[in-house]
Amino acid sequence: MTFGDTVTGFDQTLSITTFTGFVNNFLIDLCAAAVTSCTGSLSINAPSITGGGGMETGTLSLTSITDIVQPVTINTDNLFVGAPGTGVHLWVMNGSVASPPPTKLNPSDLGVNVGGIDLLTNSNQNAGNAAIAGAAAAAVATAADTAANAFSTDSVAEIIEFGFAGDIGTLPPMDHRLTGVGISVPSCFNESREGEECSR
Repeated sequence: MTFGDTVTGFDQTLSITTFTGFVNNFLIDLCAAAVTSCTGSLSINAPSITGGGGMETGTLSLTSITDIVQPVTINTDNLFVGAPGTGVHLWVMNGSVASPPPTKLNPSDLGVNVGGIDLLTNSNQNAGNAAIAGAAAAAVATAADTAANAFSTDSVAEIIEFGFAGDIGTLPPMDHRLTGVGISVPSCFNESREGEECSR
């Protein structure tokens, strides 16, 4: 079944079941306003759903044996999806879904991506995400370990024990004495410095 012209039926219900592939090359618009306030409903049940046309409706139900891929475009508030119960499936479509995630019509291993956003993930996507998360966690752990070694309490203890070039107070006080220089000092200066009594 091929839709070759725009179909409008604002806030109406349209149900399509076909035993051949469904091809939509134009717009099926069942909304008089934004999809979030639309009461229109579209249901398509076909072995395959293809075409570059769009589907705009408040509630959209898609059931397909084969994976649905771009350039199929949907704009809906609520999405219901159904794929075969065996195998891993991934549907990638253009558009948006206002109220994700989609509702599965049957238990299937189905991933759904609409407009670049994963709304449902299948087992292959979950395994890939787990591998990425594991690699990221390992990288973070390595960076944390390296930082801990660089700024650990062990390195602080070493600085306390052996000193650090810029530390204040790690050297003994220096004795500054001027001898043979014509500097005028008050009487009893040397005695007071050494803690002796002044012998004037």
